[in-house]
Amino acid sequence: LLYSCARPVGPDPRILALLGDRLADAATEMPRLRAVPAAAPHEEEQEPTGPRETAVVLVGDGSIDAAANADVHRVSRLFWETHAYDYMTVETAFVSLTPPGVPGGLERCRRLGARRVIVVPYLLFAGGLLERVWAQALAYAAGHPDLDIRCAEVIGDCEVLADVVLDRYEA
Repeated sequence: LLYSCARPVGPDPRILALLGDRLADAATEMPRLRAVPAAAPHEEEQEPTGPRETAVVLVGDGSIDAAANADVHRVSRLFWETHAYDYMTVETAFVSLTPPGVPGGLERCRRLGARRVIVVPYLLFAGGLLERVWAQALAYAAGHPDLDIRCAEVIGDCEVLADVVLDRYEA
């Protein structure tokens, strides 16, 4: 059996743009995470939260390989500088195996003064890891009802991802 491995997707500009799309969708279309039913409409009224009051937590899968974790930090920084520069900050967190976890990333954003935090999974597809990201974010939201927490979708199956994978294969 012969096989070959392509380079990791990493901070490809096209992937960063997809993450930017997922962030924009979450900021405008995704509902706030709630551990309890939504409040009555008159209790919901607040000033709109803009990007300067919104932080982002980019969540990687986590690894025992320090270089892989460093790559996620690199993606996070490049994402902030290229597609999330209007936001308060972009923090890095991991689903498992290495700190900080999703709650740690959310807590850092809260302490920095964010009124809203958007969790952006740096995951190609939905599945068990995404469910863990959502579960950790929901558990944190239950203890911090004053913080507007939203979760973006994964990168997902799309033409751009197929092009990136094909480019890696051909390289």
